[in-house]
Amino acid sequence: MDSQESIDAVKLAVRDSAVSEILGILSSPPGRRPKQEITEMSAWYNSLDMDQRRMVAGVIKEAADSAVFGFLCVLDGVRAVEDSPHKGHFELRYVKDGVTLLNAPEDEMLHDIFNSK
Repeated sequence: MDSQESIDAVKLAVRDSAVSEILGILSSPPGRRPKQEITEMSAWYNSLDMDQRRMVAGVIKEAADSAVFGFLCVLDGVRAVEDSPHKGHFELRYVKDGVTLLNAPEDEMLHDIFNSK
């Protein structure tokens, strides 16, 4: 798996799954006694018309995109997670029949790949 394929996988397994999960929870909260906050959000969401629900889904997708993008910026080393002069760095590796460094400094940055899709 290369960087391009990994971003496609992240979009599907992380971003799309999160959006679907949240929309499912809003439609019908799981469990016998969901938190009151979730029940209230669900009641509000279910009171919306279809256009308004579509807008909410868009907002949720944008929030998920922003979170994934920010995390990829951290992995790429362009967003700091520590406030010291000597900073470490993250390395993202995919291991299967060998090892592939997915965020090699000389390769296209993961957050740029994510933004381009």
